[in-house]
Amino acid sequence: MPYTVYLPPGYASSPGRRYPVLYMLHGLGGDHREWAGHGLFTAAGELMQRGEISPMIIVTPEGERGYWMDHARSGSRWGTYVARDLVSTIDGTYRTVRGRAGRAIGGVSMGGHGALQLALNHPDTFGTVGAHSPALRRKEQAFDFFGDQQRFEAHDPVSLSRKDPALPRRFAVWMDIGDKDPWSPAAEAFHQQLLAQKVNHSWRILAGGHDPTYWQAHVADYLRFYGHALASVS
Repeated sequence: MPYTVYLPPGYASSPGRRYPVLYMLHGLGGDHREWAGHGLFTAAGELMQRGEISPMIIVTPEGERGYWMDHARSGSRWGTYVARDLVSTIDGTYRTVRGRAGRAIGGVSMGGHGALQLALNHPDTFGTVGAHSPALRRKEQAFDFFGDQQRFEAHDPVSLSRKDPALPRRFAVWMDIGDKDPWSPAAEAFHQQLLAQKVNHSWRILAGGHDPTYWQAHVADYLRFYGHALASVS
């Protein structure tokens, strides 16, 4: 599968330094180049050059339309691919800070759901998670590959957090969504659930819809969150 890797300024000239890694997942209609199109790499370079965030490696994998999960009935294994195979490959190829404290995962729309789900299902792999305009589907909205109710709940961030409230407390968590986004009610309900469960998290409702204009406007905000969360290991 293709993926894009962004190496921070100074990577080549600092052979003894290791870097935290941010994995950013694309949405349902995108591919591994989506975040580059939103200006993620350009903004990262500018923020790092100015010293606003610490240097990090950024990886944007390919997920097609698979919702970043292992599909029911022995289908495609998108979740295993990202959380095990890709992480192992990146750690084996680049000078990374290994361990959950040195890894963040985030995503947009389908990728926001995917980032939350993968973090909650792999808490020893990731320590920071961000969900940008997350498309949090109910069972009746889920694709067939989510499987039956039990399997759906095993890959649903809302159900996973409800079942084990201590689980999301292990992460630095960010969620944001536009005030005109059709997925906003589901995200708001999840935010309220996390509040009730006393899960510390950053929550933003910002002006805008579910579209590139919204995401591009807040790329720098996302990077500052990840940069702050990963600063202790940079």
